[in-house]
Amino acid sequence: MTEIYTKNKILTLEATFIPQDNITVSIYEWTINNSVILDSTPSTSINTNDLNLGENTISLRVKNSCGSWSEYVTKTINIINEVNMEQTFTVVVDKPVTNVEVVMNLTGTVVVTVKNPLGVVIPNATVKIDTVSAITNASGVATLNEISYGTKICTVTIS
Repeated sequence: MTEIYTKNKILTLEATFIPQDNITVSIYEWTINNSVILDSTPSTSINTNDLNLGENTISLRVKNSCGSWSEYVTKTINIINEVNMEQTFTVVVDKPVTNVEVVMNLTGTVVVTVKNPLGVVIPNATVKIDTVSAITNASGVATLNEISYGTKICTVTIS
């Protein structure tokens, strides 16, 4: 899955190298859309404002202390304009604590409706994703803001 980022964000790129036989990395060569950034450290930061809207290709290769270059490792990311994104999920609860995996396509707002197996909404349930939590209203709906991109566990607790 191509990762999606919005403008006005700082991305930190990090490389991991496992040394073998006293060989070390002397140069990290990051390539962003065919522009080379040489660095002597395994991490670098870029501002998404410096990237094109749409697909961007980030590659890395390293030069070791013997002078040999590695193969490129490449990742494609997608840059979009800032949006106010909202995703909706329904969680069916059949026990006091239920964990459900949800996938956030972008950072934004999550609206969760909590129901029992018969489809009846459950008010006053606690819904938590990351460190953000909310209580469902009389319609069984909870709204959580600023949930970050990625696969998350949504925990619903009923009392």
